[in-house]
Amino acid sequence: MNAVNMYKKNQLWEEALRVVKTHGSNKEVNDFAKNWAESLGKDKGIKFLMKIGLIESAIDYLIDLKDFDEALTLANMNAKHKINDIYYKQAQKYEDEKRFKEAEELYIKSGKPKEAIQMYEFQKEWTNAMKIAKRYDTSALQDIYINQAKWHLDRKELNEAENCFLQSKNYDAAINVYLEKRLFEDALRLAKKYNIERITEINNMIARGDLNGLDDKLKSAEIYEEQREYRKAIST
Repeated sequence: MNAVNMYKKNQLWEEALRVVKTHGSNKEVNDFAKNWAESLGKDKGIKFLMKIGLIESAIDYLIDLKDFDEALTLANMNAKHKINDIYYKQAQKYEDEKRFKEAEELYIKSGKPKEAIQMYEFQKEWTNAMKIAKRYDTSALQDIYINQAKWHLDRKELNEAENCFLQSKNYDAAINVYLEKRLFEDALRLAKKYNIERITEINNMIARGDLNGLDDKLKSAEIYEEQREYRKAIST
């Protein structure tokens, strides 16, 4: 709105606000009023926003200033629906400052436990992520296990990765880890216990020469025999 910019340029804030109220949305009115308050300084700005009835803008202004205590005081008196927003913004500040325990508490108070879970996942603090998920959001458990498994794989910790995949009930992923590493005995061990339909697939990989040597061929023949695929056992 050109008229608004003209009035602002000439410090005619009241005229600019009148135009915004007439032609703008509620968000535009709040944003403009907050901008005006910022030009006045904290104390005068808050008083001004309160005077014209823009409580939420006053709270948002205090949040921008990181004055969370005063924002909470104002919200408790006039806008309780803003309390969770304040907790959330304060939690983000604490996370940026690596004050993770305080951030966790406020994320939970704000009704966003998933944010706390993701914070700990990013820090590779799997135990803390699990603890929150088990208490507040069990739907997040599987993703945590999978992300932890991938982290162990990056560190070449195969046993730990296997355990995480099994905890998440992602049995095929655990089997595939060993197939990719050509550790067929471990892949077979898991297949026999968790997905017998994959035994033949794995044995076919062995039989067609993915592994070499007499011991491997004998092992392959034994597995075919266990699966009652006698012709394949004989021809191996």
